[in-house]
Amino acid sequence: SPDGRSIIIDRSWLSLLYLNNNLHLVHHKNPGAAWYELPRLYAEKSADWKRLNKGYVYSGYWRLWKQWAFRTKEKLVHPRYGHE
Repeated sequence: SPDGRSIIIDRSWLSLLYLNNNLHLVHHKNPGAAWYELPRLYAEKSADWKRLNKGYVYSGYWRLWKQWAFRTKEKLVHPRYGHE
């Protein structure tokens, strides 16, 4: 499901620097919302957002980095290199 590919980083001191890109799914479901409204929209229904993206949630970028920095999460999908 496309919604399950949009990660949520629950807490990050980088949120402000990246204009709340850690809440990318919330942005996609509310494209007219300003970047500074995303934390409120997320907080109001955080359980619903987590369910919608199939639990693809990390508590911070460090945990994400530790898990996937040196491993492949998914196969490369690219026209030049094939789909498998």
